[in-house]
Amino acid sequence: MKRGTFYFMLAALLSLVVWGCKDREPSTDAPVAPPSLSTETAEVVTDNARATQQVNSSMGYVEAVYAEEDMVARVASSAQVGPCGANYTHDTTSRIIIIDFGQGTQCNGVTYTGQIITQYNGTPKAPGFSITVQYQNFTINGERLEGGFTMFYEGKDSAGRPMWVIDNIVNGQRVPLRFVFKDSSALRWDYYMFTIVKTQGYMTVMDETDDAYAVTDTINGVSRRNVQFTMVSKSSNPLQKMWMCRFPHAGELIMTFFKDPQNPDEIVVNFDPDNRACDGKVSVSVNGSSPVVLNIQ
Repeated sequence: MKRGTFYFMLAALLSLVVWGCKDREPSTDAPVAPPSLSTETAEVVTDNARATQQVNSSMGYVEAVYAEEDMVARVASSAQVGPCGANYTHDTTSRIIIIDFGQGTQCNGVTYTGQIITQYNGTPKAPGFSITVQYQNFTINGERLEGGFTMFYEGKDSAGRPMWVIDNIVNGQRVPLRFVFKDSSALRWDYYMFTIVKTQGYMTVMDETDDAYAVTDTINGVSRRNVQFTMVSKSSNPLQKMWMCRFPHAGELIMTFFKDPQNPDEIVVNFDPDNRACDGKVSVSVNGSSPVVLNIQ
């Protein structure tokens, strides 16, 4: 079967870092801000990219399990999954699948610990099917993910394109997603919702290399410096992501950064500043200033 139905749909948010089957150690270096861009602005942009990278790295294992397991037959099983063999169990009565990394599972320089707990409801590929994801003592190279979210399959739009919505609702409650870095500082998403439409490749189910997605999102969060921010994709220019790129190849995000609540900064992040897709560079403009190129890899 074609892999990527769940994992690539999760590759939304700021950086849309898609690893496929190959993990690698994420950068933990402080961002290097260009002279005309404040360190705090560069930090909040790259922190959100790093946070997204961690979610996507974890979702690679969730996608692998759901590709292996038969949600329709619902046959109970216990096995290993993923490029480096994490353990998982599938309880068909509760519809809960637990991916367990124990005290440490290493994969291509990345060390995972803890558990990812998922629960599915509904019929796969039918509107209303959902997967709830929760993290329990889960870390990637010592950086911790806390909280959870639910993915809802919305069916197909008028053009026949599959649509998903990702919302930080778990068991009827809104659950923040928290990213705790190695220095114990944390980035938090209190509210987020993403609508993801598969714009290309939905007719070629055995070939993922032609896949492409359009993403619209809304995030309300708090930076590691305890400053509130919001992020929304520009309605006239939503994020566009191709399978072969680790980053969006087009689209804009608008961030409002409330360092001064009475006079917040408006930060515009453009994912195609130099017409070079997949290069990990964005342009950042603050309050209408001349755009500055920032490397978010």
